[in-house]
Amino acid sequence: LSADFSGANRVYPTDAGAFDSRAFYNADLAGLTLGVSAISPAFAPETLNYTANVSNNIASVKVTPQSADPAATVTLNGADVMPGNSSEVPLNVGENTVTIRVTAKDKATYKDYKILVTRAASSNANLSDLVVSSGLLSPSFNEETLNYSVAVPNSQNELAVSAILGDQTASLKIAGSSVSSGSTRDLPLSVGTNTIAIEVT
Repeated sequence: LSADFSGANRVYPTDAGAFDSRAFYNADLAGLTLGVSAISPAFAPETLNYTANVSNNIASVKVTPQSADPAATVTLNGADVMPGNSSEVPLNVGENTVTIRVTAKDKATYKDYKILVTRAASSNANLSDLVVSSGLLSPSFNEETLNYSVAVPNSQNELAVSAILGDQTASLKIAGSSVSSGSTRDLPLSVGTNTIAIEVT
């Protein structure tokens, strides 16, 4: 039994346009911008880690990732986003990590792009108000005045002190203990002079 296939010409059709392996595994970003600040280094698809610095008065930033493959999926800090659309990201004072994950069409290949955004500390170390539970501050409160006195009767053995920050992103200590702005701290009093330090940073 023999067969001669020398003259056979069979064509097996393929649809080359239906499958682009490069796109199927493409988890690159084509662009990445931060609304109020430039990222460093300048964006490149193969670079995954970036930094940016913003001033203290910037409480959020708009992040816009654009995937190289429109069919890829993109998340920003775990939340789905549409490629090319901006998302508002709130910022704490100090370091904030923004993670953009791009997942290719194959659903397995992905890249994590990260921006470390540093929001500057407040330069406002003022109080907007200072309140005591008994007696009167002398002189009356003024944000530029640092030293006060208050007289209380001999029978009073504690004083409640409350301070409100001029900038809510600053830190506050009353008598050495960290407290939140507007909260009250009860402090024991001895007979005579008692010094209560209030520190704003």
